[in-house]
Amino acid sequence: MMFQQHQEIKKKVSKIPKRYVNVAICPVIVDIYTSLQEIRSGCKVELLKSLRIEEVEQVSKTICECICEIVGLYLNKKSELEGWPELYKELFELTQSSHAPHRQSAFYIFSSVPALFGEEVSAHTNRIQEILQAAVSPTEPDMKVRVFATRAVCAFVLAYPKSSSRGLFVNLTQQMLELIVGIYANQAASTSSGSVIISAHAAMQALVNIATQVPVFFRPNLRMAFSYMLAMANNGDLDTHERGLAVELLVSLAENRPGMIRKLANQSNECALLIQTAFRLIVSIEEEAEAWLSNEDPADLEEEELADLGEQALDRLSRSLGGRVVLPYAFEHINNLVKNPDWRCRHAALKGVSAVAEGGQKQLLPLLSGVIETVLQFLSDPHPRVRYAACHALGQLATDMHPKFQRDFHSSVLPGLLQCMEDSSHRVQAHAAAALVNFCEHATSEILAPYLVNLAYRLYGLLNSRQRMVVEQAVVSIATVADSVGSSFSQFYGEFMPVLKNIFITCTDKESRTLRGKTLECMTFIGLAVHEDNFKDDAVWIMETLHTESLQSGPPAADDPMVPFLLSAHGRICKTLGKNFVQYLPSVLPPLLESAKLKPDLSITSIDAEDAAQDSQDKSWDYLYMQNYVCLDWLLPHSRLTSKTRPLQKIGIKSSTLEDKCTACEMLVLYVETLKEGFGPYLNEVAEIMIPLLEFYYHDGVRVAAAQCTPHLLAAAISSKCPSDYILSLWGSILSEFIKVLKAEDDAEMLVELLSYLKDVIFIKVMVSVMHGNCVSAQHLADIGHVLVNQFKNYRIRVENRLRERKDVDYDEGVEEELGAHDVTDELFISSTTSLLQTLFSALGLKAVPLFEQLTPVLDAMLATSPPLDTDLTFVFCILADLVRYCGNGLFHYVERFKLREMLVHYALVGSYNVRGTACFAMGVLALYGGPQHASVYAQFVPPLLETINEKSSIPADDERAEEFTFVYENAVSAIGKICSVSPPETPGINGLLRSWLNFLPIIDDEEECQFVYDYLCSLIERGNPVILGENNANVPFISDLLNTVVQKNLVGSASNLDTRCRNILVYFGIPSK
Repeated sequence: MMFQQHQEIKKKVSKIPKRYVNVAICPVIVDIYTSLQEIRSGCKVELLKSLRIEEVEQVSKTICECICEIVGLYLNKKSELEGWPELYKELFELTQSSHAPHRQSAFYIFSSVPALFGEEVSAHTNRIQEILQAAVSPTEPDMKVRVFATRAVCAFVLAYPKSSSRGLFVNLTQQMLELIVGIYANQAASTSSGSVIISAHAAMQALVNIATQVPVFFRPNLRMAFSYMLAMANNGDLDTHERGLAVELLVSLAENRPGMIRKLANQSNECALLIQTAFRLIVSIEEEAEAWLSNEDPADLEEEELADLGEQALDRLSRSLGGRVVLPYAFEHINNLVKNPDWRCRHAALKGVSAVAEGGQKQLLPLLSGVIETVLQFLSDPHPRVRYAACHALGQLATDMHPKFQRDFHSSVLPGLLQCMEDSSHRVQAHAAAALVNFCEHATSEILAPYLVNLAYRLYGLLNSRQRMVVEQAVVSIATVADSVGSSFSQFYGEFMPVLKNIFITCTDKESRTLRGKTLECMTFIGLAVHEDNFKDDAVWIMETLHTESLQSGPPAADDPMVPFLLSAHGRICKTLGKNFVQYLPSVLPPLLESAKLKPDLSITSIDAEDAAQDSQDKSWDYLYMQNYVCLDWLLPHSRLTSKTRPLQKIGIKSSTLEDKCTACEMLVLYVETLKEGFGPYLNEVAEIMIPLLEFYYHDGVRVAAAQCTPHLLAAAISSKCPSDYILSLWGSILSEFIKVLKAEDDAEMLVELLSYLKDVIFIKVMVSVMHGNCVSAQHLADIGHVLVNQFKNYRIRVENRLRERKDVDYDEGVEEELGAHDVTDELFISSTTSLLQTLFSALGLKAVPLFEQLTPVLDAMLATSPPLDTDLTFVFCILADLVRYCGNGLFHYVERFKLREMLVHYALVGSYNVRGTACFAMGVLALYGGPQHASVYAQFVPPLLETINEKSSIPADDERAEEFTFVYENAVSAIGKICSVSPPETPGINGLLRSWLNFLPIIDDEEECQFVYDYLCSLIERGNPVILGENNANVPFISDLLNTVVQKNLVGSASNLDTRCRNILVYFGIPSK
């Protein structure tokens, strides 16, 4: 039966265009296999037979694909299908066949599903290595076999990256590199076949994947890899895609193992040669002045692909290796190129400045004056492309070197850009205006004020240009200037708004949709800048115009370039009109909801498809290359999936669709937050869209918007007076979804975002009161505890991984900088978790104790580390203090259980300032809420607190430690006040302690502690405490100055009751507040 099917497939294949064979046939066979259990064994047997007898290459490939699909089914842990042990034997035999297509098929399958051996891989490792070594070797006569074997080596390395067996393949590196480079060299000599070249592309991409995922694989052969790849990158006979793959491999090594490459840079000249190659590529730009001058989109010029490749490589190297490595080599070339009479060289020098600015920020800042002086002189260069590049460099420096760039160089940079806005080349005009955007985004209104009239005049002039790209950039620049200077732009409102409205009305043709959208964006940015009174009428005009157009022509198409501008503009108008915007929701929301419901466009193709080299052409698509067979069930929800062939190796996702979706979601957040009860009729529909998007793993921005929206949905439901049942249901849906995604979240930065917004959801006190304290069920609490326990395990793994990296052979200052950034992320995780638990404790009281008890093993593990981490100590101190504060002093026994008293006394005096300050804070909280029965504990806190406070006198005011120590000092002072506040008057030494406490004041930085300290001080004064007032009111002048400081510096909130009490006391003393 299967043999007959094979013959039928063969007949059908002959009639199908080559590139669509897999699409047409493979899914049919897999469907048969999965749906008819009784034929599975026979199906596998016949597939293996077909693999041997098939002679048509494309049919043989289809059979291989079917085999890979079936292997993928049983590799999927969710599948109940049986394994396929016979496949091992058959593949091993095929690798020894004298028939080259058999060997090709075997290695193709190995490369596609290296995980087919599963847990038995160790039993086959040596044999696999021997087979692959023979197949990669030059002694193998068939070139495609060698290429497929190379791909198989890469696949095994990627499938088992931590396996000790990986080392067995390292000695094949030279042969693999020689093979690929040789194929490309032979291509230039027309001796390599097209199919071999296509396969070589895939093998090269597989090597790039190793550089990305397992860069240490190249360590023993690092210089060799550089040598071969640099030769490829500098081979002018190869096309851009092939040269780009060579550069990509080296840059990927730098990005994913920067310490290893920095070490190489210190030992040899390979990095210098790579930077030299990048500049050669930038210089390779061709002279097409007329085409460049007339082109509206520089990305359309194909001859610039190599130059873009070089510029991107330089940028990525600078960001990964750092300025200390890259800048000396880069500026050696830049300083030579700027003197060259060939415009391409001057152009390349300026592009180089732009490329290294971000990564070399620290090293470039001291040199900034000289660099800017050099760049500015090229604003008057004879060649327009050099002037364009100079504007580009200034824009990049404005972004990467702010605020120093704006603060110190505005007097030379802004006149230069203003000059270029009148350039003879419209491309230069537009780019000068674009550089102005970068400058203004980080400039204060004070810096821009002296230039505002000239800027407005020049930008107004650009609005009258006949070149669309100039007008488009002008409206963007006007919007940015208005946003930066705020109400100061009001003086130009009457001049600009009529012109912009005219552009908006007249630019209705298809080619002008982007310009119309940017004009709408500009008008609304101006509206926000000049405030509602000036803009209100025009805001209404805009909304009415759009509404009329919608009635006449229907809503804009999803791919209309105006859509993203329309979505954002509505949001800004909503901010302007406030509740008056509600009337427009019926027309505004439908297209917005459609955009929020967009599913990502996915394309799954084979990496050796004939159009593989075209990936970089469409900038609206991003690609992920997969060397191994991966079960991608997670890709299917919320997506439109197109597949050309499987097993898949290249996944494309249309990024422009995701950006539109993200914008729409952010606007929904804005509407719900701004309109509150006015948004009530749409809450249910929006909730049904937004809550599931917490799981939208294609785009972090969408997930953040979904999380951000949830507390506002609840608040709007409450302010809309929705039924309690609906609020309960909405609450349950939100909380359940948060718990679901938090269980699986493995990205630390996203985890922080999710925990923060979950805290905001629970923090809605109105919600808590509506539920009468029952807002979190016992099951919810248990689920949250389970999530946090698992996430703390992940946190511990991340910490241990960083400790290992700090001991790694490639560890250096640059690696430490990167690890330090990850340390900060985990500090934020601890902080957000602390805030979440504090919110739960305060909302639930004793009902939250089971949650705390779930976390006690976490606290034990933290304290068991020797020495404990600072972040762990602060977490333990805060959580135990909050437990007593919010859940009752009946839980003080946990203080003894974790030996907290001893730790606080110790860490108030030693360790980082953050730990010491937190220890002092915890002492104060325990004293304030622990109850009088533990007075003896608080008494033990006093000596270390006083010692800490007295330490301040030993730190000079101009010492950099003084600012950091403020946190410790103010929490220690507050803790002394809290101990005094709970101590009976007869407590020995309490009057002396209170007198000292008064002399420790003021405290001014810690808002929370200021609230307690000055509330307590006012209470003592109001009660006429003789210790505070002093004998014969001797302390009144000091207290008066102190309270004047509180009022003048707004330390307790100008509208608060405590501020009023301070002012009343000053009046009572006969001293008016200053």
